[in-house]
Amino acid sequence: MANGLSRSFRVKIRILFLSILLIFPLQLLFIYQFGEPYPALMMPAFGGSGGAEADGSFSATHNTIVIHFTDGQTEQTTRRTLLEETPGSHHATIMRNMFRPHEERQAPPDDLWGSSEAEQFVKTHVIPGYVLRQQRGAFELEAHADTKQWLYQRVRELYPGRTPSSVEFIRHTDTLMYSRNNLRQTDQDSSSFRIEFS
Repeated sequence: MANGLSRSFRVKIRILFLSILLIFPLQLLFIYQFGEPYPALMMPAFGGSGGAEADGSFSATHNTIVIHFTDGQTEQTTRRTLLEETPGSHHATIMRNMFRPHEERQAPPDDLWGSSEAEQFVKTHVIPGYVLRQQRGAFELEAHADTKQWLYQRVRELYPGRTPSSVEFIRHTDTLMYSRNNLRQTDQDSSSFRIEFS
């Protein structure tokens, strides 16, 4: 006790550090298998922060939201306006997961919730949000009923007295090229997802 720490306290600190060293490889395996958990022992990869490709090009994505009304009129709104009730840090994730273009959607696998009992337990009790995100974002060919109901009510709040017939989410991906102090657009691609209210 020359340094002021009891022997049992020093042992507890060593056990804590050893347990972190043992848990870390398990977390890496989890990230590889399912994606990044939160909270986690290590900082996230920040893969969405972007950056230029080797040829100097980079891509930027933005959304156009077109609301079609039963009277034949249309209005455009922004992601920020539509999702203003949610934190701004979640807007891109909501757009990507809930309003993903048709071209990126696919039929779900037969074993979405797992093929073994252990996998089913983990996906049901530990990471159900991960599976639901996949199910609602990538595997549903139509918008989920809860999503449609929320969207309908939200449009009615934004445009009182008007009845929406559908909302179209158009994702534009612009590829830009930068070279010798010159920035120019080299390509534009768009895809869409339409939600009908009928």
